[in-house]
Amino acid sequence: MTQNNLGTAYSDRIQGERNQNIEHAIEAYEQSLQVYTRDAFPEQWAMTQNNLGNAYYSRIRGERAQNIEHAIEAYEQSLQVRTPTAFPLDCLQTGRNLGNIGKAEKDWETAMKGYGQAIAGVEQSRDWAITQYSKKEILGDAIGVYHGMIEVCYQAGQLDRAFTTVESNKSRYLVELLAATTVNIPDTATDDQRQVYQAYQQLRRRLDISGLQSGNSEELNSERLQLNELLNEIKGFDPNFAVTQKVERIKLSEIQSILDPKTVIWEWYISDDKFYCFVITENSIDVVISNEQQLEQLKDWSNGYFDSYVQENWNTLPEKLGYFWETLLLPQVLEKTPKRCDKLILIPHQYLHIFPIHAVYNPENNLSLAETFKQGIQYSPSCQLLQKIEKKSRQREEPKPLFFGIQNPTEDLFYGGLEVEIIAESFKPDTFVLKEKKASKTKLLEVNNIQQLRRSRYLHFSCHRSFNLDSPLDSFLLLAGETDKDRLNEQELETFKNEGFLKDEKGVIKPIQKLTLEDIFEKINLPQCELVILSACRTGLTGLSKGVDEYIGLGSGFLYAGSLHVINSLWSVGEFSTAILMIRFYQLMFDKNNPVSIHLALQKAQNWMKRVTKKDIIDWLTTLPFKDKKTYKI
Repeated sequence: MTQNNLGTAYSDRIQGERNQNIEHAIEAYEQSLQVYTRDAFPEQWAMTQNNLGNAYYSRIRGERAQNIEHAIEAYEQSLQVRTPTAFPLDCLQTGRNLGNIGKAEKDWETAMKGYGQAIAGVEQSRDWAITQYSKKEILGDAIGVYHGMIEVCYQAGQLDRAFTTVESNKSRYLVELLAATTVNIPDTATDDQRQVYQAYQQLRRRLDISGLQSGNSEELNSERLQLNELLNEIKGFDPNFAVTQKVERIKLSEIQSILDPKTVIWEWYISDDKFYCFVITENSIDVVISNEQQLEQLKDWSNGYFDSYVQENWNTLPEKLGYFWETLLLPQVLEKTPKRCDKLILIPHQYLHIFPIHAVYNPENNLSLAETFKQGIQYSPSCQLLQKIEKKSRQREEPKPLFFGIQNPTEDLFYGGLEVEIIAESFKPDTFVLKEKKASKTKLLEVNNIQQLRRSRYLHFSCHRSFNLDSPLDSFLLLAGETDKDRLNEQELETFKNEGFLKDEKGVIKPIQKLTLEDIFEKINLPQCELVILSACRTGLTGLSKGVDEYIGLGSGFLYAGSLHVINSLWSVGEFSTAILMIRFYQLMFDKNNPVSIHLALQKAQNWMKRVTKKDIIDWLTTLPFKDKKTYKI
């Protein structure tokens, strides 16, 4: 042990000749290995082999190629003991070292071997972790090995493996939550045992959700101890109980199997020094890669866009979007896209989630991507979620298209009220609407209404929202308040005062209730839902986690609740224009002569609004089923 420590001291030594210090380090490690043998002390032997590999890689004397070979040999020896299942964190350390040396020497096979072992160690550690917070920490600390693996897979010409590596860490929080929504309780369990299983599930779910935003609070630490006690109790009568449901790595062929010949996926991935865009069709995969300078340009562009976005300086955004075409390398991406493809699935990464990529214009023909892909554009947080939703869609029965509406709960959205009223008319008698004062969280979560939600195929919110970038789970939809006790805190109150709503006709701030993202995760269940529409400003915002891609926003809450699709907004939206867009969207989706898919109906409605004239709008309004035909004249 002392010889190993001496080797580490010499490796880090500042005084003296660097080359001599490394020679002393190698000598000390080799002395240590005379006692730390694999048979007698396997764990210490593997540790010292890892350290010896580091020393040989840093060695100045001797032939460089020979030193590299000695380093690789030492790392490979270490990995015989430091396996992903036995010592996952040690495996991550040594695998990363081996991957880095292979990458630096352009030995792609060695690099893939090392990074592959490192990633296997990360995945094992995540499987053993109890809460989503700890899972996120593990992935965040190891994100560099994923970046390295993607790079060397590309260099080795193994794009399918690069793709699976990308997918293994995108939106993992939501993927894992969807994969582990229930605990498997054996049929032989007693009533008392069932209560323990259910208590574990409820506490685990609460920790998974709240742990993302406040992982070190005393309350959470206490709940983690409770969770461990429940887990130990379960292990006492069910030794095979699985703490987590493992998410298997997706294969490229599985994604290609759900694509038709005319559909293409563009999937982005941002690493430390470049960004990638994978172009995937039913029978091919290609990629466009930036250089480091182009990544910096994208970051600069994104910061400028986001500054204007936060300040709601909408006048500057069209100009900024004009530069996005080149910044995101879309000409190269389009060049690699087969001409036959007329439907596009966009899968952003990290901060790209907040950009309207579909609205970016091609300066050569002045057409947006939405106009270029005539059969529609849709977004997905990851290919894994795309596949899960596709599978869920095939398994569902076709229920009656019950419409559940939340209509103008704060009573300050005149056109928002008309929006829900007109849309609901087309679903009658299969319509259920909570209107104005009745649209409170208390009402929504009543047993009868929860049952209606479970039966609903379309859920439509026309209301206000608030999004918390620093703590996404505290974001909420504004619903009606039932008593004066339903008040916002001072900061929230000031925000909404400044925005000019939540006041009655006398200027008094009205009480409201908040349906938070955490409420949606915990209390809303939509097993039959085809579509949730969040008809409010900027409901498409997501939380931004440095280095880790977590799609956490109001939309992800409803995906978790069971909806197959969510429509939300990236920008602040006008009340009148939003109502027009939404009414037209439903008309196109349920057109008796030519019904279309959700994403195509939205695209057609958007394109219609871009070109419609004032006279067209007036004529169209006269065809709508207003309860009061004079209303549209207002």
